[in-house]
Order: sequence, then structure tokens, then C-alpha cells
Amino acid sequence: MGNQITYAIATNAMKHFYHLPNSVDYVVYVPKSYRNANSITLHTLLPSDIRHVAIVIEEQAEVTFLALAQDIQLIQVHLLLKRCSKLTYILTANKASVNATYSIRQEEQTSCQFLFTAINTDTFILDCSVELLGAHAQITMQGMHDNKEMQNISIKTEQIHKGAYTISSINIKGCVADQAQARYEGTVSIFKEALNANAIQNSKHLLLSSQAKAIAIPNLEIQTNEVQCKHGSAIGYFDKEQLFYFQTRGLSKYQSELLLKKAFFLDIMNHIGIADFNF
Repeated sequence: MGNQITYAIATNAMKHFYHLPNSVDYVVYVPKSYRNANSITLHTLLPSDIRHVAIVIEEQAEVTFLALAQDIQLIQVHLLLKRCSKLTYILTANKASVNATYSIRQEEQTSCQFLFTAINTDTFILDCSVELLGAHAQITMQGMHDNKEMQNISIKTEQIHKGAYTISSINIKGCVADQAQARYEGTVSIFKEALNANAIQNSKHLLLSSQAKAIAIPNLEIQTNEVQCKHGSAIGYFDKEQLFYFQTRGLSKYQSELLLKKAFFLDIMNHIGIADFNF
């Protein structure tokens, strides 16, 4: 298929060869050993009416995709990483409603970064399942959301370890204001053959009003003893002493809360590579 990214309507032969679901409409193909230092925006490759796309990253390829929710609405995305490939996938859903399902399958020695932001979205529903099939496959997911009024956030993740020495790490943070609601449910599944797997799952939420709500539901399903698993969740309010300290230094309550909010998100913002947000 050459050394350029190609895309086409999914045929039955493609679905069979790559073990893709029958509902896949379109396939984006990243050829073996492909390299591109620049990110590729998905909506430039796909028709606007596509509802289920598969992205196949062949062996030793390295690529970054940017999915802009205001430009393209993808209901289902299926990501397949072949041996020794690397993928960075960035989903931005700022001021756009999203209902998306992601399925990620990784062969041996693959590396994936899945990054997302959801700022001031009326509805953000994300269901992401990761299967680490081959030895030494690894994924990092970093996500942040900031929501207010009656906005609704629902995030569900599944870290499935089937290969030995696989690594997964999830870090999700959210600020919930007014009457907004946020829900996170994360499951870690370690199969018995996934010896020495390492899984981390963290979620933190700040509630900015008495009517805001957040729920975190972690689940662990471990079938072997030779693993390392960590999970943690925290839901709370701004530190009143920190707010008071900033206000005694001349900042308004709004400015103080904004400063603490940015400090709360700082690690994820640095990881994603963004300097600031208009919260």
C-alpha cells in the first residue's frame, strides 16, 4: 500500500484479515515503518457521515492523530496497533457534545498514548476499552474535563491485560460546577497469562458547588498473583485555607479558584502539551 497513509471503505476482506467488527465503515491504514513528526487531523481523511472507523497502524510505524469533536463526530473508533508500533491519539471535545466508543487492541511491544480534553461540553460520553494482547505492550491514558451548569460527563474505561509484562496507566481529573454531574467507572482485568503485568488507575474530581455531583467506581479482576495493580479515587472541594491565603494576597475568590483549578490540572496539561485553557 506504499509509504503513505491510505483510507478506503471497509471491505469484507479487510474486516476478516484484521479481525474487525462487521459494522466498520471505513479503514485508515498506516503502513509499515511510517514516520511523521506532525499530527494528522482525522477529519481531513474521513467523510463527515462516517460512524465507525478502524485505524490500523502497521509494524514499526509511529503516528499522531488529532480528533476534533467539533469537526467530526465518530460514534465508534477501532484502533489496532501491530507489533512495535507507536500511536498518540488526542481527542478534544471542547464546547462540543460527544458520544464515542473506542476499542484499542495492541500487539507485542506497542506503545499508545490516549489523551482527551472535554471543556464546557453539554454531554461527554466516552467508553474506552484497551486490550494489551502481546508482551510488553503499554498504554497511557490522560484525560481532563471541566464542566458546569447542567452538563453531564460519563467516562468508562477497561484495561484488559492478556500479555506478559504489559503496562497500563490511566489518570483522569475533572472539575464539576453548578448542577453538573460526572461519573467515572474503571475496570482493570488481568488474565492468568499476563504475568508481571502492571496496571495503574487514578481518578480525581473537584466539586465547585454543593449541587455538583461526581461518582467514581473502580473495579479489579485479577486472575494471577504475579502482578502490580494500583487504583485510587478522590472527590472533594477546594481547600478553604488555600483560597483564604490567595485572597489575603489580593486575589478575588474567582481568581483564587481559577488558580487552584489550573494547578489541579497542571500535570495532565503538561502531559498533553497545552499551556493554558479558557476555563
